[in-house]
Amino acid sequence: MFAEIQDAMRRLFSDLTLNNLVIASKIESKGPTFDKGTSRNLPYKNLSGGEKAAFDLLFDIFLKRVEYDNTVFCIDEPEAHMNPRLQGKLLEELFHLVNHESQLWIATHAIGMMRKALQLHEKLKDQVVFLDFTDGDFDGAEVIKPTTPNRRFWEQTHEIALDDLAALVAPNQIVICEGRQGAEGFDAECYNQIFSEEFPDTKFVSAGGKRDLQNYISVVEAVAKGAKVVGLRDHDENITPREIRELLRKGIKVLKRAKIENYLLSDDVLMELCQDKRLEPSNEKAAELIKLRDSFPDIKKVPYQIRNKVVEWGAS
Repeated sequence: MFAEIQDAMRRLFSDLTLNNLVIASKIESKGPTFDKGTSRNLPYKNLSGGEKAAFDLLFDIFLKRVEYDNTVFCIDEPEAHMNPRLQGKLLEELFHLVNHESQLWIATHAIGMMRKALQLHEKLKDQVVFLDFTDGDFDGAEVIKPTTPNRRFWEQTHEIALDDLAALVAPNQIVICEGRQGAEGFDAECYNQIFSEEFPDTKFVSAGGKRDLQNYISVVEAVAKGAKVVGLRDHDENITPREIRELLRKGIKVLKRAKIENYLLSDDVLMELCQDKRLEPSNEKAAELIKLRDSFPDIKKVPYQIRNKVVEWGAS
């Protein structure tokens, strides 16, 4: 059993190795220990929230699957503290752990879980099914049958996890970019305002960090059938041309400049701002704003400072 848990944890976390499964009182032992990166014998309490949650679930199934070898394991929202990629990997591990005489029921709206469940369903339709409780009347007896994961199903089930992403059925093109999740994310809001007239059939939606882009693209493609779905991410300082080509192959484009703020706060835009606000002499005012912008190592902190300076000069 130890080797199985150790291998499963290593598949989930490539830099994490389980050393032992000592379960004893806190006085006698610090419990299971792990190697992580260059650190050795880290106690369980020092793991991250996602690492703890994954280990707890795996360990629980390992312990119970022998005694409860013909049962239904029910897990409610197991994705807490986990990013979408880890969610999917954990679901796959749990799926393979449960023996053939048992069933695994999971209640979730998490993107990573749903994406992996769809992949497993497409390969093993007789073993992995989706259940839709939306129209059930559970005050009485109810017969639950597997549902087809069609467009309507994805719109309904992702309404909670994706918020307004589930309603993105009209645009011909959906661009998933970085930023706070949802259409209200700063990056998405800017892109939508800038390109709304030139590309009226394109909708920009923020998906969080760059690591979440691929997961969101896959899920939105499942929801918005017929729409072209592409990714758009920042141009990291150390990204190579080869990495950019690989991302493009996956449907993710990379900005030519580092971040959207590098466009919004470019020299010509700041000059336009000074002219529009009638800040005179506009050349000198623009030069001062450029100098202020360049004094910050993190450009994301600059917009607020620019706004304060413009207000200080008497503009609204």
